[in-house]
Parts: sequence; structure tokens; C-alpha cells
Amino acid sequence: MLLLLLPVAVIASTPPLQPLLAFEIAPPTADPDTSLALSATWNASVAYNRPPEYLIVEVFSLPGGLKLGDFPIPRDKDACGSDTQCAYRMTISTGAFPPGEFMLIATDPLSGSSSRRMVTIPPHRVEGTAGFFKQFEQEQIFFLLSGVSALILVCLLAILVRKRVG
Repeated sequence: MLLLLLPVAVIASTPPLQPLLAFEIAPPTADPDTSLALSATWNASVAYNRPPEYLIVEVFSLPGGLKLGDFPIPRDKDACGSDTQCAYRMTISTGAFPPGEFMLIATDPLSGSSSRRMVTIPPHRVEGTAGFFKQFEQEQIFFLLSGVSALILVCLLAILVRKRVG
């Protein structure tokens, strides 16, 4: 009962705010050789959050929601001039997309912040849809497998050296 009457100080902290991600897409023209200009602005306190080297953009077809793939948008060189803002830019040929409506979701891989935009690609000849959207996924698998292979080789080398020495 006495504990309920004594004043108690409680120290707590709030987690830092997640970065805000503003994602913009310049709408494509009817010209078949046009490209999409993708840009994103990452806003956060660099003291609490590190800006990523790239943002990951996932592409979903509408209305079915089928995922076509994903690709990275690199950070501009020296684009983090202030302590709170970084810019990301990229252009993609509309030939990489099949005609139709798509939802593009840009995500910060470090914090999980995301922003989404819809884009409509006018009818055109399809150049290389599957290759463009699978390239980033294949690169990630390659880096994972090469890292695992390097780790196995280092372990085998350590075992051989230990047998030689001991």
C-alpha cells in the first residue's frame, strides 16, 4: 500500500521517427521510345537513420496484383548534402514494361519506409520485360551464393592449416 503513495520517476525514450520517402514518377508520353523518370527523396535525421545506397522498387501489375519483379534506384552522387535529405534518380525505358497499369512501391531497405505510385504504360512493342525485372533478383542470389562459397572455402582452408600445424 505504501508503494502506491510514493512518487516514482520513470525514464523512457521514444524511438526515432522513420524516414519519410517521397516517390515520384514522371508520366510517360505516347511516344514508344519514351522512358519513365523515377525520383525519390529520403527525409530523416541522419543522426538516427542512415540513408541507404539504393531504394528497392517492386512492380505489381493491376488489377491482378501479380509481381513483375523489382529493381534498385541508386542514390545520386553527393545527393545527401544536408543532414536530413537524400535524392535518388533513375530512368527506365517503357519497353521494359508490358502495356498496362502498374503499382510501383519504393522501399528503404534499412528502415522499411515505403511510398507507392501508379503508372500507366501505353501500348508499345515489348522489348525485354522479364530480363530487366529478374536482373536485380539474380544479382542478389549470386552474391548470396558467392558469399556462402567463400565461407565454405575459408573453413576448409582453416581445417587444412590446423592439420598441417598440429
